Amino acid sequence: MSPATYDTAWVAMTEKKGEDGRIRTLFPEAYDYLKATQSEDGSWAAETSDADGIINTLAALLALKRQERQYEAARADNERRCRAAEDSLRRLLGKWDLDATDRVGLEVLVPNLLRLLEIEGVQFDFPSRKPLMALNAAKLATLGPILTSPVQTTLIHTLEAFVGTLDFDKVKQHKMPNGSMLASPSSTAAYLMNSTTWDNDAEAYLRTVFEQQTVIGNKGGFPSAFPSPIFEISWVIDTLLESGFDKEDFLREDIRKLTVFLETNLKSQKGIVGFAPSSLPDADDTAKTISALRLLGWDHSVDPMLKAFEADSSFITYRGERNASSSANCNILSCLLRTPEPARYTKQIVKCVTFLSKTWMENNGPDKWHTSVQYPMMLVAQAFVLFLKRWGKKELDMDAIPLQVIYQDIPRTLLDILGRTMRLQLADGSWESKREVTAYAILTLAPLLSLPWVDFLKPEGIACMYRGKAYLEDHRNHWRNAEVLWIEKTAYSSSSLSQAYCLAASKIIVPTAFISQKVVDLFPAQLNKKMCKMSGFFSTVFPFSQAPKWKLQLSLLQSAQFAVALKQARYKIFPPIEKASDEKYQEYIPFTWIGCRDFLSTSIPAETLWEMMVVSMFNFQVDAYMETVVWDQYRERLPALKAFIRALCSGAPTQQRRDSKGKGLSGISEEHEASAEIQNGAKAANGKGFQDRYQTEPVKRLIRDLEAGVVNNRKEKDDNVEEVLTKFVNYALQHPKVVSSPPALRAWLAQEMQTFLLAHVTHMEDCAELPESSETSNGTLMWVRPRTTFFDWVRTTSADHTSCPYSFVFYLCLISESGQHIISNMHQRYALEDACHHLATMCRQYNDFGSVVRDQEEKNLNSVNFPEFNTSIPKGQIMSATDLTEQRKRDLLIVAEYERRCLTRVVGELEESLDVAVMKKLKLFIQVTDLYGQIYVARDIGIRRE
Repeated sequence: MSPATYDTAWVAMTEKKGEDGRIRTLFPEAYDYLKATQSEDGSWAAETSDADGIINTLAALLALKRQERQYEAARADNERRCRAAEDSLRRLLGKWDLDATDRVGLEVLVPNLLRLLEIEGVQFDFPSRKPLMALNAAKLATLGPILTSPVQTTLIHTLEAFVGTLDFDKVKQHKMPNGSMLASPSSTAAYLMNSTTWDNDAEAYLRTVFEQQTVIGNKGGFPSAFPSPIFEISWVIDTLLESGFDKEDFLREDIRKLTVFLETNLKSQKGIVGFAPSSLPDADDTAKTISALRLLGWDHSVDPMLKAFEADSSFITYRGERNASSSANCNILSCLLRTPEPARYTKQIVKCVTFLSKTWMENNGPDKWHTSVQYPMMLVAQAFVLFLKRWGKKELDMDAIPLQVIYQDIPRTLLDILGRTMRLQLADGSWESKREVTAYAILTLAPLLSLPWVDFLKPEGIACMYRGKAYLEDHRNHWRNAEVLWIEKTAYSSSSLSQAYCLAASKIIVPTAFISQKVVDLFPAQLNKKMCKMSGFFSTVFPFSQAPKWKLQLSLLQSAQFAVALKQARYKIFPPIEKASDEKYQEYIPFTWIGCRDFLSTSIPAETLWEMMVVSMFNFQVDAYMETVVWDQYRERLPALKAFIRALCSGAPTQQRRDSKGKGLSGISEEHEASAEIQNGAKAANGKGFQDRYQTEPVKRLIRDLEAGVVNNRKEKDDNVEEVLTKFVNYALQHPKVVSSPPALRAWLAQEMQTFLLAHVTHMEDCAELPESSETSNGTLMWVRPRTTFFDWVRTTSADHTSCPYSFVFYLCLISESGQHIISNMHQRYALEDACHHLATMCRQYNDFGSVVRDQEEKNLNSVNFPEFNTSIPKGQIMSATDLTEQRKRDLLIVAEYERRCLTRVVGELEESLDVAVMKKLKLFIQVTDLYGQIYVARDIGIRRE
């Protein structure tokens, strides 16, 4: 492994009393290394991530502060370096997202460095400090007995985190035969410094590491772990032999030595191993070692691995691990699938697949052990394709595999990885401008291009691979100079792994296509026909009109998996509506999100896209539900409906809205309301004397019976509507991501939800009034006495009625990281709301453009019904109904483009202040909403009322 600033700093602080009684630095060269590697901005190794920069710079600063305090000669130079380091740390800590950081031991490493620096007179205050210290306190409360127990744990690898709180004499029993503390230079240095008795074995270990690093040109630098032979050997063998190399391609004696080494360690530790001999076993190295030996012709049982690392819903890398690793579960999955009888382990195989699919849906980013997302993508692609091969040949327990895993989870994940890999290739043929990452991408594409469903893009996919191979060949002389990609305590590089992956990528070819018809049938011919039809339509719609055909088809193929799931969720809230039909929108929704994501290359979890697909479907459904079921039920009691909506969105418990006296939507008892209706009807028929003439007991009883029938009938219908609307509102307002969002964002969402539903009521009122206050000219409808101007209507009721504003805020909640506020000032909030309403207005205008005919047939209020659209028609000119409609539609597009220009201006302002990642996701929402407008221009996809 390459040197790590963090470990080097701890070793630099190691001192020893000489025979003359003077205390001297054990490795002064470590200080030289630190000073030679400090960046111009004062930090150390911050290029990979903020977390790396923080941990490395804190440790290096501590080392320089101690040297400055103890050695007069170093003071002048160190003062300057320390000031620069402090400035850099304040910047890094100020923007640090603790919740998004998943690093080994971070919750104990950083807090202790902060405490030790405070002793040196340096203190840092930053937003994440309080939650970090709370996490640290909770962790420390459980660690004392664990550290001093005879059982080895991962904490022995990070003993430096407990300097000042641990009796280091009590951990001596954990020393490995090579003198180290779990092969960690920093942990060993901390043990050596803080034990009451000097440990010559530990010093010898550090000297061995120093000499090894000196030989390879890193004098004074220390890695995060040394040695790591099991890790490197198993990874290299598995990578090379899986890519097409044969063991006969290597010297027989070399292969024999490596095989004996792996076998000996696996047997000596009873079937499980770690990254080095005698080190703490882990699932990752165990799975890779068993897989490598199997490729070499030796079969070993996986049962000890399952017993040691299987958890409830996944496999853990180490015992006591906080978050499971995707890469570790991929390696276990591949190992199990390579066993002679994989059917025996179908339960564990399904567990891995389910975990990986779910993890990819929720967070399709890098793994905890690697900085590049392409690494877990490669592992998932290789393992899932191997799974399909085993399933296609019926080599698994077929009855134990859920249909969703086969027909949705695996295809959806594989297609997503394929599309993302091809989109991320740079113009020079590389991925991330890194040799090793380019090798990962090539090794990802090879198995994916063997899938029978992607024949339409094989030529482009193979071309991608060869462009990548050409890049590797052009940089062949640099394969040994590995990039910093792997993660231990901090990020590191490995020359051995870099060369192995580059060799494997240069060797691999696209495997022969699947023979199994079962795998082919996962995408039936009927689906392919529908995909071709939709491809023809979307190729005429912006922004896909200029996209390569294969990109469009791949996005549509991915969308098919979501379309199936969306159909299954169709009646999750809204019941089937007899008066509504022609639900074309369900075919389009998945692609609007998948296609726009692919077009913009937006990095966003598939889970977020799925949530927005569901909300998009609900938005179509609530529109039809309000205009049919709710209108039929409440057309005479709209004030009561409005009161219910306000109460529902205010957060009052829904069960309290009907009290023990039977009060319904209006807040007046249903019995009184029904009685009043009967009485009013009787008075109208029989005159003022109704009450006087019907006071006999039999008649009173009859009236009560009649009233009860009315009450019960209405109560049942009211309850149904209340239940549906409550489910709809609660789906948004009580969504986990919304609940964890800042209060201001939740309040904004509730306000927009209320405005949205009330806009539906107002729209229904307007539509009801339309026939009475309008006139027909040449077959076209004109609202001659509107309650407001077109400008006011389209910017308020009509825009709010689109669902865009509330969906926009809901989306902001989804893309907020761990409940953190993405809005940092008043200007951003104002501009976001302004952008949202320009977008909603534009969307409404495009929608109305496409639905003029349907709205005319259904007597539904449309933008072109406003009298302002007569302004462009010369006075006295007689136009046909068709020409009149087309003129109004042209005018509508003109004002829609005006709204687009307003939106573009506001988005430009937001780009100057919003976080770049947030802005990219925001542009995705804007593009999807705009796409619906473009679709409506080309084709009306709304729900028709019969």
